[in-house]
Amino acid sequence: MNSSLDEAMAQPIKNFVVDSLRVRVYATQDQLVQDAAREVESYLQQVLMAQGRAAAILATGNSQIRFLQQLANLGGVDWSRITLFHMDEYLGLSADHPASFRRYMRERVADLVQPKVFHYLEGDAWLPIKECERYAQLLRAQPIDLCCLGIGENGHLAFNDPAVADFNDARSVKIVRLDDACKRQQVGEGYFPSLECVPSYALTLTIPALCAAKKMICRVPYCANKRNASCSWTASRRACCNREGQHPDDFRNRQTPRVFWQSRKFPDIIMLSVERRQAARRSISRYQPLRVADRRSGTSRRPWSRARRLRCARRISRRASRCPVRG
Repeated sequence: MNSSLDEAMAQPIKNFVVDSLRVRVYATQDQLVQDAAREVESYLQQVLMAQGRAAAILATGNSQIRFLQQLANLGGVDWSRITLFHMDEYLGLSADHPASFRRYMRERVADLVQPKVFHYLEGDAWLPIKECERYAQLLRAQPIDLCCLGIGENGHLAFNDPAVADFNDARSVKIVRLDDACKRQQVGEGYFPSLECVPSYALTLTIPALCAAKKMICRVPYCANKRNASCSWTASRRACCNREGQHPDDFRNRQTPRVFWQSRKFPDIIMLSVERRQAARRSISRYQPLRVADRRSGTSRRPWSRARRLRCARRISRRASRCPVRG
């Protein structure tokens, strides 16, 4: 009775389409979390029934905590047949540090569901480049069935900040330098006391490694600062959207460039939350567009050069830093 009631409550309140993006709007974050967890549970059950085992990549961060708790509480997945990976780790940080993503995953996932194996990315390895190669081999050892990810405040995926993201990266795992916007997010989420305490480098799965999964579910349950989330994945096949306080028509009528990525792999489900804010009205993607089509005129133009994208990114970052953020 209660499960059927929760399922009925978690139905989207409205569905609409933006270009090729199908959007499901939920009334609350609780409903979004419930539906996301059930979607993952159902998919993993299908994979286990079809092939007897599964492999998944999970994201970290405050935006993923409630989702992981809900997924662990459902209890409908045989985790003893599932191999798990995570996306990133700070370079030089021990596994017991409060900000370590290994600790995050151990406490919120591994200790609760007891998977077959959880492969951790050792950020404090003596030879970090060798560690990247080791983890890449683990990823290639079996097909990845599922990737659950989120979008950072500056638009980063894993630790692929816009300045270092490469949709054609030949590597699966690499070392990257974190930009200041990414560091500010880590401080704001309470993992570090100050900007100076945040490590400058991290190990991360690359964009092609994330997109190699058979199914991707990208969810952003709240979007106080995620100004680029609305246009980062506009070529995706399906979306689940929780945007409290904003009418769907505001999103549909937003005059932003539509971006088609060089990557031919797009997420199956995106769960976005875009705050109603003037600063977000003209978000500009900073990755690598194959072509950009202006939805107002329907015309296409050549992609921007890397230098022009970086100049645009700096202008947006400066404006964003001056914009007050609501809690």
